[in-house]
Amino acid sequence: MFGKFRETPTYTYDSANRLKTLSNQSTVSSYQYNGLGDRLSQNGVNYTLDLNPSTSLRAGSGLTQVLNDGTNQYLYGVGRIAQVDTTTEYFLGDALGSVRQLTNSNGDITLARAYEPYGNLAQAN
Repeated sequence: MFGKFRETPTYTYDSANRLKTLSNQSTVSSYQYNGLGDRLSQNGVNYTLDLNPSTSLRAGSGLTQVLNDGTNQYLYGVGRIAQVDTTTEYFLGDALGSVRQLTNSNGDITLARAYEPYGNLAQAN
């Protein structure tokens, strides 16, 4: 259900069971994927990632997802790669997928975290 009008969404999937379209009474969102299953576009917007900071983002390489929460833009590949607002911070995780450090574009550590057994946060600085 979406919003206060309780619209019922309609989903369509491709032959690989990936979301192809999502529609309700007021919106239609469409998605395209490459052969590896990476989402390449949503409503015709191409997503790419260029890890060379001296060049701009280019269409064609295919990033799994780019999400925007209105303040930050998040880049996703196999997992969360980076957060972009006025600066770019890269997520460094452990084998369990927990974020252990954030680094800036110079490679300097901007945040470090340590966890206790069972995932409780032990230290953040």
